[in-house]
Amino acid sequence: MLLRLPTILAKTGTLRAALVLLGVWTALMVSILGISNFFDVKEAQEIAFNRAMDSYHKDLAYRRWASLRGGVYVPLDGQTPPNPYLAHRPDRDITTTGGKQLTLVNPAYMTRMVHELGEKEYGLKGHLTSLHPIRPENAPDPWERKALESFERGQRQFSEVLHQEGKRILRFMGAFVVETSCLGCHAQQGYKVGDIRGGISVTVPVGTIHSPMRLDHNDISQLFIAGFWLLGSLGILIYVRRLVRSARDHQAMLAAVEDSSHRFHKLFQSSPAPMFIHREGRFIEVNQAAAHLLDADEPTQLMGLEVLSFIHPEYRYLVGERIHSVQQTGEIAPALEEVFLTYRGREVWVEVQTAAIELPGGPAILVFAQDLSERRRAEEERRKMEAEIQHAQKLESLGSLAGGIAHDMNNVLGAILGMATLLQMKREGDVALLKPLKTIENAASRGRDLVKGLTDFARKGLQQAQRLDLNALVREELDLLVRTSRQRFTFDVELDEALPPIMGEKSSLGSAFMNLAVNAFDAMPKGGTFRVRTFLDQDQVCLEVADTGEGIPADILSRVTDPFFTTKAPGRGTGLGLAMVYGTVKAHGGSLHIESEVGLGTCIHLRFPAMIPKAPSGGPEALLVAHADRPLRILVVDDDELIRDILPPMLEQLGHHVECTSSGLEAIRRLGAGLEVDLVILDHNMPGMTGAEALPRVFQLRPTVRILIATGFLDTDLKLLLADFPTVASLQKPFSLVELRKVLEAISTELGH
Repeated sequence: MLLRLPTILAKTGTLRAALVLLGVWTALMVSILGISNFFDVKEAQEIAFNRAMDSYHKDLAYRRWASLRGGVYVPLDGQTPPNPYLAHRPDRDITTTGGKQLTLVNPAYMTRMVHELGEKEYGLKGHLTSLHPIRPENAPDPWERKALESFERGQRQFSEVLHQEGKRILRFMGAFVVETSCLGCHAQQGYKVGDIRGGISVTVPVGTIHSPMRLDHNDISQLFIAGFWLLGSLGILIYVRRLVRSARDHQAMLAAVEDSSHRFHKLFQSSPAPMFIHREGRFIEVNQAAAHLLDADEPTQLMGLEVLSFIHPEYRYLVGERIHSVQQTGEIAPALEEVFLTYRGREVWVEVQTAAIELPGGPAILVFAQDLSERRRAEEERRKMEAEIQHAQKLESLGSLAGGIAHDMNNVLGAILGMATLLQMKREGDVALLKPLKTIENAASRGRDLVKGLTDFARKGLQQAQRLDLNALVREELDLLVRTSRQRFTFDVELDEALPPIMGEKSSLGSAFMNLAVNAFDAMPKGGTFRVRTFLDQDQVCLEVADTGEGIPADILSRVTDPFFTTKAPGRGTGLGLAMVYGTVKAHGGSLHIESEVGLGTCIHLRFPAMIPKAPSGGPEALLVAHADRPLRILVVDDDELIRDILPPMLEQLGHHVECTSSGLEAIRRLGAGLEVDLVILDHNMPGMTGAEALPRVFQLRPTVRILIATGFLDTDLKLLLADFPTVASLQKPFSLVELRKVLEAISTELGH
């Protein structure tokens, strides 16, 4: 109770606590006083009883002594007159030889005189009495009668404590038995030896006086206990006064602890960082941020649940070891990354820091958790971006190489394509010749597309972009595939008819789709299902091409778009198919994603930016009509002799006047010498002065002249240059007569010829 007294004082108040303590102390002292009084009274009664017994036995002893000697002769005087009850004794009174008179004092008479002396000197009142007294003075009082009557019932002693005049007294009576020596005086009364003749009563005060202040033993005990009570009460008051101060300090400390606990709980719950506390492997405190991290609606949903059940199985052993180490050492564990399993089973990457803390209920573990989802997502995006950059760099390097090769190849193909289309126009009526010429044109066009695919590795945008219906393009390519492969494969086509158009190059996308189809067919040597699907996902037009073939192993899946990487047998693939598809998709501002599982097949997802459909403008088809009445004066500048041989006849066939030169410097010289032209067809990639370098010099000499850049590779530098000169047009090599005519008709219209 004393240990809890500060709390009691704080709750009940100082006065009430002091009264409680004084009450308890007083009750204790009163109990001790009562016990002391009980034993004091008992002791006083025993002392009084012993004194009475001693007096009784003393009376018997000297009475027996006197009776054995027949009495005692004493001088006759006023204090001891002759006993009238011994008158029958002739020897009652005698005279000595000396003449001194003596009278016989029998034992009863002597006892009575001794009692009178004892009462006077020692406060012991004795009385010899009987129910049949000889002398009236020996008649019993009521108490003595009661005692004598008890003797007749067989008792030999009788005692009782009484109150007389405000004081306690002990009255005692012992039986008086007739002996042989008694018969000398009392035989005539009919007594015989062994009879109860009467009794000797003794009255003794209970309690003795031991001090000059007339205080008995009981009074002294009470005074001692009272003094001890006063001393204890004083000590209690002093103790309570000290405890009051301690209670105030204790109350202040409790208030501070409660305030600190409240602030900690408020800070704990309002912290944006996920935190939780667990003891013996179960949650005891969870803040709102941690509940949100673990997909719980409220922190109370997690209370009492096992902590390890929210840890991914791969990390449970390590987490258990870390918790045990923190409990044993009390040190803060370093931050570690692990995976949580949320309330709904979702996996969350977190960084966890663990520390041991002391709480009122015992030691516990405090855990700080940081959600790493965004960081890991950003790192994953960064890794993907780095991989794409590395991949793009590979393609750009290859594209740069291909660009150099493409220049010469395009010139060769341009000569073939130009001559084939020129001959078709000149021999329009020769059916037998037109068919092989058309074959040559198609072959040259296919070669142009292959070269264009190589140059796509390096380009960042589109050269001949137009509004395209992806569904129409897919149907056109599927018609050829179905006719040639129906017996081996099943086609599953699902096209979204509400698909919006995209901006792209038909030839590039057609080649990309055919590449994907050829790869799918190669992956299904025993046949299978070729699935094509288009759909709109938000603002993205999606194309999925899937097969049920062999699938791609996971360890090489990230390399399949690398240039020259192939898993096909030698002679069956160059490793450029998916690389060209990847470059084409990137050039269209789209993305490519491959999913594959060995034995189940592969699905390739292509996504392109959708565009809002616009009404068709009529576009270039209006330029197909020839205008022989609008001839242009044209200067052809190209270092390749094949181009200089084939391009002038094509231009002349269209009704224009042509001049040729083999370099930019020569063109500048001739223009400076006064050559008048309406249009300069300028090759971009020439030794010495390139087309890009010659272009501003031409405009210095002829500000109003129109320039057409002919190039097999539209790189970034050329695009920037064309942006600075908006009147300059471009034409992709190799080009046919029809394509050349469209461009010239547009320029002629702008010049107003």
